Amino acid sequence: MVRCDWHRFGQQWRNDQSRRGLLSAPALALNPVSNLIYLGFGHCNHGWLFAYGKTSLQQKAIFNDTPDGAGGGLWNSGGAAAIDDRSGDVYIMTGVDAGDPPSGYNDSFLRMSADNLSVEDFFQPDDESFLASADADLGSGSPVLMPDNPTSTPHEVIAGGKDGKIFVVNRDSMGSFSSTTNNVIETVQTGVKQLDNIFSTFTYWNGFLYSHCEDDVLRVFSWSNGQLSVRGRGYAHPHRARRHHFSFRQRYDQWNCLGDR
Repeated sequence: MVRCDWHRFGQQWRNDQSRRGLLSAPALALNPVSNLIYLGFGHCNHGWLFAYGKTSLQQKAIFNDTPDGAGGGLWNSGGAAAIDDRSGDVYIMTGVDAGDPPSGYNDSFLRMSADNLSVEDFFQPDDESFLASADADLGSGSPVLMPDNPTSTPHEVIAGGKDGKIFVVNRDSMGSFSSTTNNVIETVQTGVKQLDNIFSTFTYWNGFLYSHCEDDVLRVFSWSNGQLSVRGRGYAHPHRARRHHFSFRQRYDQWNCLGDR
């Protein structure tokens, strides 16, 4: 067991004026390929991801997603970076703050190298300017890596943010940014409001993707051949989820407790 002096670590950061208000919102993640631990932070100025050796706890890499801009906080509602346990690639989602300049990787899916956290690929929605003006973080939720599927795009990552759009993204070619279209596999709308919908990490099990949006019921989307059903079936009470071979009482209660933004 390793004991970390997070108080001293946090105090060092608080003493730097540029890092005031820094929040360790995402969960820690351990990479089984690189044996690195990833620690994320959200801030109104930048989003930060740190990599530390599993046994030495020596700092190995630092990533700032908006070095020449602002925003990009890693919020993720308590979720962690998603890690490909074969390649070691790290997947995160970033946020935005109202009025942030269009610089860096605000509101983006990122695929990063395991060792030095360099960006290998990304996807940013075509309405990024609206998301920025409305403080509508894409990174209010966290990504989930799906099992391989038998299509021409076998490797997918799925997540969504405050606007309730669920993006099914090709991990091998994520789509980067276009102002006219989203170069993704599929986009599905969920939630009951224009904004402030997704504040959680989706759960996948046995052909179904489970989602819980703010002020909504638990919803179940079928997933087959790399595609989600257009609408998720809603369950007003977690007992009903048992019809899909899994009791979600505990997870449902946990999701209702999430909501840090």
